[in-house]
Amino acid sequence: MLRFIAALFVSWLLTSIATASPTPITVWYFFQQTEKDTFLDIVDDFHKQHGETIQIKPRFIIFDAFSDKISAAIPRKRGPDLFIYPQDRLGGWVEQGLLLPIDNNLTPALTEQFYPKTLQSTYYKGNQYGLPVTFNSPAMIYNKRMMPEPPSTTQKLLSLAESTDPLEENHFTFAYRYADVYFHAMIFNAFGGEIFNQQMQPSINSQAFRRSFDVIKNWTTLGLPPTNSEASVLELFNTQQVSVVFEGPWFLRNIAANMDVGVAPLPVLSEANARLSPWATVDSILMSHQCKAPQAAFTFMSYLSGKEAQATLLNQTYIVSPNKMAYSMPGVTVKPQTQGFQEQLAYASLMPNNAEMTAFWGPATTALSRILDNKEPAESALERANAAIAQKLQAQ
Repeated sequence: MLRFIAALFVSWLLTSIATASPTPITVWYFFQQTEKDTFLDIVDDFHKQHGETIQIKPRFIIFDAFSDKISAAIPRKRGPDLFIYPQDRLGGWVEQGLLLPIDNNLTPALTEQFYPKTLQSTYYKGNQYGLPVTFNSPAMIYNKRMMPEPPSTTQKLLSLAESTDPLEENHFTFAYRYADVYFHAMIFNAFGGEIFNQQMQPSINSQAFRRSFDVIKNWTTLGLPPTNSEASVLELFNTQQVSVVFEGPWFLRNIAANMDVGVAPLPVLSEANARLSPWATVDSILMSHQCKAPQAAFTFMSYLSGKEAQATLLNQTYIVSPNKMAYSMPGVTVKPQTQGFQEQLAYASLMPNNAEMTAFWGPATTALSRILDNKEPAESALERANAAIAQKLQAQ
């Protein structure tokens, strides 16, 4: 009888193991178009290797609503196990207790795959919170037919602009979204501007920021076209009304197919004798505090950021990989434009990930708008913005 009961128990145990449901891991993402399709292909590939034990449940969230949904959903335990997002909100989410650190899962074999700057983007107050999936920063995208070689300095770029009358020839030399603080950062970074000092107090009312506004005001007088959206920059470029644009890798997928396009690092800002230094944003995969299966979740994190999945992204999209090893994987053909963005990373400044960044965007955007519209001098606009940031920080 005991043998019979033991046999029944072993049979039940084996059946339970064989029929155990895989651990579900919900992943929120914002990729669109080709990047979305490729991401879902990678999820399918993951399931071929791990599907018996881990089931990824991807959910698309529109980017403009993403951060607010994360902030609202995770405290209510209605958020994802994992999600992909740039680093600018990371510090605030850590301070709110919304993220889990992943340090215990890291190994040298894993971390050495990445460009150090991209891994640093999700390092905060002594802990690592994410693995990099893509990196982005504006670079110089140019029409090779109209400009065979990219200018090495802004002075050379502007000399071309001064030789052209846009009203007569319906042509501008270069364009970018200069009314967007994200793009304006490349100028104040070149001057050594800092948003916060070492005591994490706002410091945008500095000479570096004032000089950055002098530069952009000068550029607009020389015929820089008013472009407040990616769509307007794209139209100018595709209709060959501009030779050069400052945009990120996301811009490449919508360029007209018949155009011969090159990508190079942004030129030296002649007024600063230093390269324009745009913010680099790193889309990383992060683990939410509500995740109930951290080991299963980390298995997908390391897979998505690993060299095999990253090789797929390189081949099928214009995404720039933070994984150094992916570029030398068998069968990978690195696009020449991707190489240009790789080179830009060396001159880019990581967008800050500290919690105080949430207080920066609104006042800085208002100041930039008022200065460009000639509603207020740069000095007083920056003083006002600095005070507004300080007030927001006190209220947090």
